[in-house]
Amino acid sequence: MCSLLSFGALASDDNSDSERAIKEKCRSTMNTARVVMQARQYGVPLSQELELLDSVKHDEVKDLFEVLILEAYSKDRELIEEFQENAINEFETNIYFRCLQAFD
Repeated sequence: MCSLLSFGALASDDNSDSERAIKEKCRSTMNTARVVMQARQYGVPLSQELELLDSVKHDEVKDLFEVLILEAYSKDRELIEEFQENAINEFETNIYFRCLQAFD
């Protein structure tokens, strides 16, 4: 499970994040979570997803992406398209709300 501490990588150093900025960061994280879970559901190998981490420059962001990848790949891959879409939607929604909670 993705730790709320992982979302701390999104916080600014001066703790001055406005509600709008927080929601924007969490939407960005949600969008990333969606892409990662789509890859999982469509059969992209875990090794291929982890290789993408090499191109991420910031360690905190890389750590968050790794957590998202590992959590997505800990979920079962659905074989029916409708179930795949449900899994993707549930994953991104869960990540968004957990991100918002991390800033409370």
